[in-house]
Amino acid sequence: MLQASALITLIAFISSGALGAPIEPRDASSSSPTTSLPQTLTADAAFSQATPSGAAAMPPLPKLLPLSALESIFGPAHVNDLSPTVNLMARDVLPGHALERRAADEMQVPSEMHLLRQRALATSCVESSANDTYISSVDQGLQFVSAFSFSWPIKVEALCPGARILTTYAVLLYAANQTLTTLGNPTGDTRATLVNFMNSVSIQHIQVDDARPALGIYPGGAALIEMGGNSRGQLIHHVHAYEPRAWSVFHSQEGLYWPQDGYTFYCEGMQVHDNQFGPSGHAPSGASQFKRDNTGTYTPGQWADGSSMACGVSNIYNNVVTDATDGAIVLFGAQGSVVQNNQIISNQRQLLGRINMVDYTSLGNFSGVVVRNNIITSKASLIKVGIAMGTMVWGTDNRTVARTFGGTVENNVFLSGASGYFGYAIAVAGHANAVVSGNVAKLANFGGVESPQCFTSWFPMPKPQAFVADPYTTPGMILQAGFSRLVALVLLICRGPGAITTRNSYFG
Repeated sequence: MLQASALITLIAFISSGALGAPIEPRDASSSSPTTSLPQTLTADAAFSQATPSGAAAMPPLPKLLPLSALESIFGPAHVNDLSPTVNLMARDVLPGHALERRAADEMQVPSEMHLLRQRALATSCVESSANDTYISSVDQGLQFVSAFSFSWPIKVEALCPGARILTTYAVLLYAANQTLTTLGNPTGDTRATLVNFMNSVSIQHIQVDDARPALGIYPGGAALIEMGGNSRGQLIHHVHAYEPRAWSVFHSQEGLYWPQDGYTFYCEGMQVHDNQFGPSGHAPSGASQFKRDNTGTYTPGQWADGSSMACGVSNIYNNVVTDATDGAIVLFGAQGSVVQNNQIISNQRQLLGRINMVDYTSLGNFSGVVVRNNIITSKASLIKVGIAMGTMVWGTDNRTVARTFGGTVENNVFLSGASGYFGYAIAVAGHANAVVSGNVAKLANFGGVESPQCFTSWFPMPKPQAFVADPYTTPGMILQAGFSRLVALVLLICRGPGAITTRNSYFG
């Protein structure tokens, strides 16, 4: 929902192919993409009315007006406003009935007119089987009728609650005072969703401020910028986006389709580069309270990501992510993607993780993922884990089937300012068959304390240090020298702020 209060969510779910293609004509028995109410307006009524004869003829309009939208357009109280210069021709198109507008002096009404006389045309909302052409045709029809009705009220097209309408092109509103809404004007999850599937969409050279400090969080909301879906080759670059009211600044969805041998995540080839993401979210000062360093405590769970990537075979590079309190760059599988040459900074807010490979979403598969040559800096606050690999770093689910696997983490650098520090630079637990090599944390500080949410009595945490791995839940791992593998690791993000115990700060 786009709120006047500045909840700005940019949505660009994308694909080519049949998902968003115009729907071909179907048999007259086809199910309609609308939901019918009691029949209050008939086709005969629509053709039996007249208005003064001086009205100018309208040129033919290219879109199709759904027959089932007549009640919304005419309304029982406004049927008399129709001009006699307009005839309506019935055609059985889309998954329902439609009308094409024609001027009377242009063509004769064909024999299909009997379709109108056979059906009552009352409707309340547009369902999921519609598409962008269908919706736009209703909007254009509203404009067309208003040209002959000077007393016409605000024109409303309603989508059905819960409808998910796949589109290929933009939905067009043709006139002032038109309204596109969900029937009943709901504010929750029943709001209809328009999903635009298109390849190679680009968002670039803009700033997007969701104004969380002024407006507060928006529970259950979408990311500030949403892309991905069934798509290829999307781009987002030179964008400054910050202070999302929901869970992330930028999110790319994986998309989904079902080939014969199962289902595959479809989104691929996204380019995310030269952006500035963050600040983002209220920060954790411990496992149970969340704050900015200078502004007090907040209700738990109000952190937010900088970039949340599920689109595979993508490139995430040359971005600067600052004070993203949950994860700076979070990978949800994103198989085959490369995350490189990014700068990730903690400044005024305590942070959970910087590059996260911890979510089982996308079947826990990080095959082909490469995380390399990134600089992660704890400038003036705590980063609990610099690079987190595996579900056990982030939680307590020790089932083998819940573990993540795959990927390469190499040649990343960890730095600290005078008052900045890490809990751990790289932590691996509940993750298998990956390579970690060439990473450097010689100029980073380490510190913090175990919070009451840690499972210290069962799983004592290792002291703050650069590289730690669980000896029991990391089969097939190839780890660089310097890893501590002495104790089982569970929920390492429970570590809270505290004294710096190992100081090697690079600057300050």
